[in-house]
Amino acid sequence: MKLFNKFTYIYLGISVTIGITLGILEMLLNVSFGSSINASITMCAAMFAGHFFVKEHDRIPTKEEQKKLSWGSLILSSFVGLLFMTIAYQFDPELQQKFSSIPLIFLSVVSLIFGIVYYWILRLSYGFFLRKLTEKRLKNK
Repeated sequence: MKLFNKFTYIYLGISVTIGITLGILEMLLNVSFGSSINASITMCAAMFAGHFFVKEHDRIPTKEEQKKLSWGSLILSSFVGLLFMTIAYQFDPELQQKFSSIPLIFLSVVSLIFGIVYYWILRLSYGFFLRKLTEKRLKNK
């Protein structure tokens, strides 16, 4: 299995769609869902992508496949997030001011910590949670 495959792209599509939809809802309703919503989006998108994997292969991903799905999903979503952030940074002077006052080493450490947390959220979503959701379905076949 390749690192970037159709399931990681399914994950990315679902993740970006939910993120944009919730962002629009936040703007329209003038509310904030908070930053923890990102972890929920990650779990939801990974379990959807995992569901497509189970549907196609009639089994849960192996440990090695879970690793590749998790790494591929994390890398793709990080790249898209960085791309969106770069675009927002170019057009938002307030954002530029906020980021210019934060040391780069601090941003790097925080990004690394969040990357580790999100990797494990993805591993749980492609493994344990997916297994719990599909156990009965696979047994009934």
